[in-house]
Amino acid sequence: MSTREKYVALVTGGNRGIGYATCYELLQSGCQVVLTSRNKTSGRNAVARLDAGDNVAFHKFDVTNVEEIEELYDWIVNTYGRLDILINNAAVYLDEGISLFNLEEKTMRDTLETNFYGAFHYVVRLFHL
Repeated sequence: MSTREKYVALVTGGNRGIGYATCYELLQSGCQVVLTSRNKTSGRNAVARLDAGDNVAFHKFDVTNVEEIEELYDWIVNTYGRLDILINNAAVYLDEGISLFNLEEKTMRDTLETNFYGAFHYVVRLFHL
């Protein structure tokens, strides 16, 4: 089956946990999967563990980095020409175990930067495909 006949799926934070399991399931469903991760080594290791040949590709991606959003957009357009499925799994949990009354503003801002604004920026950009 060629890439043209497969759905092209992108999973943010695909190197571990739910993101990795989602990549695995998408591959089992016959999709072309783009696994993204902030860390190149862990992302490439996850792709190797999936052992799916050309059906899975890695792309470094930090949802808070506007330049990487544009790079990812350009790469998808040039490599696949489209994006059919977008799974937003990238997130941080920086305030674990901290009471709201003791939460530093920087921690809240960093969390929102990744979990809300990061996703907002790349989803808006990638939906233009």
